[in-house]
Amino acid sequence: MFFLTKLLVKYILIPIFITLLIPIIILLFMYQPLDFYYQDKELEQASLNEILEDGFNTFTDSEASSLSFSLHEDEVNYYVLNVLSVANENFDLSNTYFIEEEFYGYAGSWFSFSEEGIELISKIDIFLTPTITFETSLRITFELLFDGDQSILGIDNIYIGNLPILWMIDVADFGLSLFGIQLEDEISSILNQFGTYQHESKILTISVSELIDASSSETQTVESVLALLKGIQNNNLLRLESKDQMLSVVIDVYILEDTTAIQHLAEEDSLQSYEEVLQNWYKSISYIELFQETLNSSDQALLQYTVEMQELELNQMLSITLSEMFPNTIEVGSYRIQMNQPYLVIDDALWIEIPLQIYNDNASPIFTTKMKLETSLIYEDDKGSLAFNQIHIGEAVFNQELLSVLFQLFEGQIENNQLDITPLLDMFNEEISIQDISIDQDKIKILIQPSTSVGSIIDLVEQTMNELQLLETLPEVIQTQLEVISNAILTNDIEDMNQAFEDFMLIYDGLDDTIQSEIQLIIFTYLDEAMILETLLN
Repeated sequence: MFFLTKLLVKYILIPIFITLLIPIIILLFMYQPLDFYYQDKELEQASLNEILEDGFNTFTDSEASSLSFSLHEDEVNYYVLNVLSVANENFDLSNTYFIEEEFYGYAGSWFSFSEEGIELISKIDIFLTPTITFETSLRITFELLFDGDQSILGIDNIYIGNLPILWMIDVADFGLSLFGIQLEDEISSILNQFGTYQHESKILTISVSELIDASSSETQTVESVLALLKGIQNNNLLRLESKDQMLSVVIDVYILEDTTAIQHLAEEDSLQSYEEVLQNWYKSISYIELFQETLNSSDQALLQYTVEMQELELNQMLSITLSEMFPNTIEVGSYRIQMNQPYLVIDDALWIEIPLQIYNDNASPIFTTKMKLETSLIYEDDKGSLAFNQIHIGEAVFNQELLSVLFQLFEGQIENNQLDITPLLDMFNEEISIQDISIDQDKIKILIQPSTSVGSIIDLVEQTMNELQLLETLPEVIQTQLEVISNAILTNDIEDMNQAFEDFMLIYDGLDDTIQSEIQLIIFTYLDEAMILETLLN
């Protein structure tokens, strides 16, 4: 009898007990009572300006090397609540459920941020009897990736209550559908303002642009922030962090910092008109070298020669052009982001440096850098443009996407990242006949083709050299060498002429800067008064 009892317990009662116990254990794991998240919560819409200002405040107070912009989970759930409310127009926060049917009640969904990651929680109550309710939840945890706009949330795990079911998600999806809940539709409807969910690939995508756009009415600010985020991400300077109920965009700004001296025009170099700039530039041209180039031209049938323009003249014209556009300031709460007057640097390419500083109430900036735009000159068919290739900020390099946003400040003057400089060149063409423009190391070279006949120009150069040596205002050593040049021209020997010009330049280079400037001015004045410049330059 004892043996039969033992067999009965071992092979019948224990399996029955285990069979009954397993679903009970599963139900216990699935059971998870949760408070109604939206009850007694005063959620507010996130303000982009407040988010930015809070980030700057933390950066200023802590003297950190990273700049962090954070969203509290309540601010994110404000938008989730709006979606849920739209889905059920009759919903009232005094109610327990957003959707209440005969067998279940859906009490809403919300995001939770912690060091463990991002979690999307949905509270679901199953009505077993009119008086007995089984409380559970659908919880989805995510692995977070970010590309500068799209925040990719790959599903890490899925729980019903505390029971992990990722391995049986499709079964769970089928089980929920028995209660009228379509998992993909449910998640997508929650995110339909700023994201999507793909059930097959188990990926949830949140669009940062949509989220920021929903929190700000300033389109330009939104586009600027997004373009900057995208560029920073491409330089591996940005990451997303989830902890302490906060989702944060963290930027390692120390890589973007540039505290080198800000270049600007000296007060005495600032001019008020293009005419002044051109007049001073004409004075600076080395006409002796120009005469030599003319006489030595290899193709006398197509006489061309080159003049040069330095950074000074370019910056003077840039200052006149942009005088009313800078400084340009964006206000962010008590902070201001200020872009200052650009400055041009010629170094194998044409660089436009735009100092950028962030200020708070103090006079000194809390952050300083420079946006350095690398450009190239394009000149074809008498039309010129400045092509913007990329932008450097500190040690980071950004593509043309950020440039396109920045150029909105210029109200349509820059299209397809190119600035039409033909009107500026037309102004030059009124004085000189431009054939080509190029960048050569630290200067701009301008190829000129005079419209006067070749013979007339050569005769004019010979006459000019004869006249210059007679000017009593020139130093005697200069007059003597000019006579040598005149005699060499009479020989019509290219080698003799070159040697005479080279000897002249050796003598000239040996003089101090003041005397050199006086000689240049004397030569320019003579050429101008004698109307020789008109023939030489056009």
